[in-house]
Amino acid sequence: MAQKSGAASKTAKIKKPDTTAAATPKAPSPCTPFAIDVAVLTPDNQTKIVFGLSRQCEPKLVWTIHFVLQEINGATITDRVKVDVVVGDDKIPKAEAVAAKQAGKPATDPQLEATKLDLLQTRVADRGKELPPGTTSDPEIESLLSRVL
Repeated sequence: MAQKSGAASKTAKIKKPDTTAAATPKAPSPCTPFAIDVAVLTPDNQTKIVFGLSRQCEPKLVWTIHFVLQEINGATITDRVKVDVVVGDDKIPKAEAVAAKQAGKPATDPQLEATKLDLLQTRVADRGKELPPGTTSDPEIESLLSRVL
């Protein structure tokens, strides 16, 4: 469409971004959150052991070790032991020291080693059966579980 003579033309002003006040991009976090659970059913189909490990990165680094020992009686499943061990970022220096110590050791088979499986199926399971139903913390089981790792 043609402009009429004498009509004022309007021009739009384009504002350039202010590069002096540009926000600094946030560096990517080296932490990758994850969760893994392993469930083992004993050969007699009477006991189920669940072991889990998870890492949460935000708002702070938190590791959780999860352990459940269940007895199966017909259609009834009873939690004999349920323990969650939470390690926050206040324990990072100690955890890094343990990781550095383990770094020089050869990698193991990705499947649960027979000795660790044996520990879960024997002493951990036996200790769990000794505890009253509803137990949420037991120093001996926590110690045994740390050996599994």
